Amino acid sequence: MFKNNITRDYMKLFKMNHRSNNEIEITKYICKKLDKYNINYIIDGIGNIICSKGTVDMKPLVCCHMDTVIGKPLNSRNIFIKNDDGKLTAWNKKTKKQCEIGGDDSTGVIACLELLRDKEVEELKCIFFSQEEIGTVGSHAINLQALSNVGYMIEVDRKGSSDVIKNYYGRSMISDEFETVLEPIMKDYDFSFAKGVYTDVCTLKKRDVDVCAINVSAGYYNAHTNDDSINIKELKHTIEFVKEIVTTYPMDLFRHEMEEYKPPVQNYINQPVKFSSGIPYSHDLDKLDITCTILDETLIRIFEQSTQGINSTDIIDSCTDDLTIDELTDLFDCVDCWTLSDCRKALKEMAIEEYGIEFEQELEQDDFFIN
Repeated sequence: MFKNNITRDYMKLFKMNHRSNNEIEITKYICKKLDKYNINYIIDGIGNIICSKGTVDMKPLVCCHMDTVIGKPLNSRNIFIKNDDGKLTAWNKKTKKQCEIGGDDSTGVIACLELLRDKEVEELKCIFFSQEEIGTVGSHAINLQALSNVGYMIEVDRKGSSDVIKNYYGRSMISDEFETVLEPIMKDYDFSFAKGVYTDVCTLKKRDVDVCAINVSAGYYNAHTNDDSINIKELKHTIEFVKEIVTTYPMDLFRHEMEEYKPPVQNYINQPVKFSSGIPYSHDLDKLDITCTILDETLIRIFEQSTQGINSTDIIDSCTDDLTIDELTDLFDCVDCWTLSDCRKALKEMAIEEYGIEFEQELEQDDFFIN
């Protein structure tokens, strides 16, 4: 039975402004939680947080996105959270009006953090995607090597309390085998298959990640409006549902290749979008592959090997053979993350000994984030 007090433990998150392109504060918040839970993680070039627990190579992925649409007042002191029998809403102290609490997708962030904190969940990879609301930017740009050891994907980014989304533009994202595996667990937790809209796992399937993917309800309602709310009881139920899946199938691989299909109209993510805040956003996502650089690929290789207990010096030796001096210097900046401190030290020693590279003074933990 779920015992953690979500309202208390995540009050700062409920008050936080983390709209798209303003994700520094929530990134710091999540990373400090991960540090507290002793979870290894990295941040890639587009701002995705990739983390992992456990020692086996193949493991399930649970993901979410960090950004919201409208955003709250920049000063969280002007926000208070109302709890009406488990229904959370956010209110502006100055205007006395309700504002967005950010259920889409703060609920997914909480689900991922709770699963990472739960000691009964021994094998898990989580990705906190950036900029989903302005075109699934983070999942479009992530280096797919980060998904190479994933057995299946679950995103927690759906309204309501009981939906499992398995289709994207009429194409199934799961195999018959995975559907058969899910059905008894869904029955036990009163979930059912439903139609849904686009999110990060759809982008990953579009990019030919060949494992099964679903998106599940997270207990939020009226997303992207000032009437936004979160049902805590339903969110806890979703966390238990996802936990049941990943603990029952912790190391299983469920392959699935999605049939090729082009929708009759252009995908909305490549068009300018004007949200109710009145601010237009536009991305040419086909150009974002530039972020999948050799540094992201090398950083992910270092991260994956570091979670397998490999000696840090051996990791650096095997992962940096083809890098130039400039790339080594840039990579050093990428591994400021304190969970990779041993690899950072080994990289520094190797670079100094072999190339005579001089580095600036070591960064403190809070200096890793640059506003």
